[in-house]
Amino acid sequence: MVRKFLKNQKGLTLVELLAVIVILGVIAAIAVPSIGNIIQKSREDGLKADAIMYLNAAKLYSLENGGNVQTIDDDSASGATHTLSDLQDYIEDAGGSIAAHFDDITFNSDGVPELTTTAITVGNATITFNSATIADINEHNSGSGGTIGQ
Repeated sequence: MVRKFLKNQKGLTLVELLAVIVILGVIAAIAVPSIGNIIQKSREDGLKADAIMYLNAAKLYSLENGGNVQTIDDDSASGATHTLSDLQDYIEDAGGSIAAHFDDITFNSDGVPELTTTAITVGNATITFNSATIADINEHNSGSGGTIGQ
């Protein structure tokens, strides 16, 4: 009985094992860059969501202050009437991704808020908001970086 068991050797040959390793390598070579692109797009989408949050907060802040707010400057602006810290009551856990690069929010003649920032590096892309409205942000394709707005 023991001799019969020892003679019944089943397993993979070296060629079969190498074929499996090559197949796994090809799958990994395809999957890794795709996952990297997905991560990059999600980082940019997160930044754009934060920008939209700031613009919506500015709208609410302006409405609650009689609609006569023209500019909301960063906290370092000397003599600014309306500052970024004024928006904190309207922002839920912003995470600071835009706050560190925030220049100002201005309101155009139609009362639409426009965000301007310095260049923000997100993953391997750089995004700058230049008088960007919510519509501009929504139209921008993630994964390309660049300037959003005018």
